[in-house]
Amino acid sequence: MEITIDDSICRSQETRERILSAALHLFSKNGFHASTTRAISRVADVNEVTLFRLFNNKSELFRSVLNRAKKIQFDLKPIEEIRSIPEKVIQYIAVKTLEVMEDHPKEFRLMHYAIVDEVEEFEDEFIKDFQSKIQLYL
Repeated sequence: MEITIDDSICRSQETRERILSAALHLFSKNGFHASTTRAISRVADVNEVTLFRLFNNKSELFRSVLNRAKKIQFDLKPIEEIRSIPEKVIQYIAVKTLEVMEDHPKEFRLMHYAIVDEVEEFEDEFIKDFQSKIQLYL
């Protein structure tokens, strides 16, 4: 059987997805420092060398998982209609945040660990990003 470039790319993408999924699972369960690349590669069912071929180091892998988690958002547009009532804005954000927590528990725990473990100044970056998005609607 001849392997084409498309097959190779597809397998590489599948492998990358398995690693990201395993990393999300372990980082959200144990935090950054307690999750080893050896354990992540074991859960992903790949060789640790393969993990390092796709991600230069554990920090880059963590950042990739975090970047995916940060894409999980809720619609801020409804804030435009209620921006004159601050308590409604706060209520809307609180309810939507709880919905995200329920729908994406691993991603939420991952962000929590990123803040608690003080991983690469994630907290400051995350807060600035959220504030800039909210400013568009206030």
